[in-house]
Amino acid sequence: MAIPERTISPDGVEMHLATNFLGRFLLTSLLLSQLKAARNGSRVVNITSAGFVLTPFRFSGYNFNSSSVPPEERVDVGIAEKMGFEGLPA
Repeated sequence: MAIPERTISPDGVEMHLATNFLGRFLLTSLLLSQLKAARNGSRVVNITSAGFVLTPFRFSGYNFNSSSVPPEERVDVGIAEKMGFEGLPA
């Protein structure tokens, strides 16, 4: 979170996305067979911030390599202001 500058992982994925989203998915996938085999049941609980409320996933530029963001993927300034964020670009 809050990496000072855009960084790309050795796999070519933006580091914030790789760490906070893809890493959790990979870990869960790698543990899935052991989780299913657990005698007393098991579960995976992933938590996240409320950041998704401010702006949806950027399918158009998940690696943050484009400055052009479609309207449906832009920050919802109204919601952001209600959450206490100010000065965000529309």
